[in-house]
Amino acid sequence: MNQSSKWLMHFGDTLYDFLIWLNTHFNRARVLLGFSYWSLSKWLKKNAKQAVNFINRFEEYLAKYCENKGFDGVICGHIHHAEIKRINNVIYMNSGDWVESLSALIENHDGTWKIVHEDNTNTD
Repeated sequence: MNQSSKWLMHFGDTLYDFLIWLNTHFNRARVLLGFSYWSLSKWLKKNAKQAVNFINRFEEYLAKYCENKGFDGVICGHIHHAEIKRINNVIYMNSGDWVESLSALIENHDGTWKIVHEDNTNTD
């Protein structure tokens, strides 16, 4: 992992934490004004093409890193929607998150993985 990649990962993590903090306080003000909850992070993830491109590069970087280290896969969360996919020779799994998308990864007894959602819809 080179220095610019480490910096980028730390920056992204810090930015995400700040946006969650900002969204919390923004929604407190919305409640006081009689408005309903609004998710900034969900809006950004869904609507910002640059964010999508960043996420794709992040996934590809993680897969390449894992492949170079001899790992079979990687499990992430909170980046975007839940998914299980193969990137080159690496299985990439993202749990989504329980707060925004109400999703999680579950390992079955046979060692396979699936995505579950709070509303009981499963994605294999």
